[in-house]
Amino acid sequence: MASPAPVFSGKVITLTGGARGIGLATARYLIERGATLAISDVLSDELDKAVASLKVEFPEAEISSAVVNVRDADEVEKWILSVKDLNGKIHGCVNGAGMIFDEWDSVVGVNLTGVFNCVRVQVRLVEDGGSIVNIASVGGKIAWEGGGAYCASKHGVIGLTKAAAKEVAHRAVRVNAVCPYVMGVFASCHLLTNSIAHLLIPR
Repeated sequence: MASPAPVFSGKVITLTGGARGIGLATARYLIERGATLAISDVLSDELDKAVASLKVEFPEAEISSAVVNVRDADEVEKWILSVKDLNGKIHGCVNGAGMIFDEWDSVVGVNLTGVFNCVRVQVRLVEDGGSIVNIASVGGKIAWEGGGAYCASKHGVIGLTKAAAKEVAHRAVRVNAVCPYVMGVFASCHLLTNSIAHLLIPR
C-alpha cells in the first residue's frame, strides 16, 4: 500500500495528551504524513513508551517530547516557547489533554483551563495561516446525568474555541474544535484523526 502524501512535511505541530488514546492516534497519523511533532503529556512513563514506539515505527521522524501538566500555565508556556525556539516556527497545535471522571476542579482544570492555558500562548506564537484544533466532545453539545463537570468543561472548550477564532481571524489562523463520541463506538480512531488532520492542513 502506498504511503500517505507528506502533506505536513516541514510543518511543526504541538500535541498535548499524546501518550495514549486519541492523542497517540493523532500523533501517529500526523507523523506518517511528514509532520515534525512536539508531544506532551502529564503521564511520563506512558509518554516515554509512546514516543519510543513512534520512533521505532517512524525512524526518520522528527519527534520531541516533554512532561507537561496543562493545568500549570507556566509549564505550558515554557514548553510551547521551547518548541518554537527549537524549530523556529509552529504551524499547528492540537490540544488533546483531557479527563472524564474525577471531581470538579480536576476535570475542569484539565479539560477547560488546560486548553485555555495552551490557546492563550498558541495564538501568539502560531504562524499566520496556521491552525489550532481543540479536542472537545459530544459532551460539549449535549449533556447526561452525572456528567456535570465533564459536560460543563467541554461546553466551555467550544465557547473558548469560538472566541479564540474571532481573535486571530485577521491573521488567517483557524481555531476549531472536534467533538468525538465515546471512542469505543468506533472500530478505530481513523475518522477522528483524519478530521483533525484536515483542520490542520495549511491553507
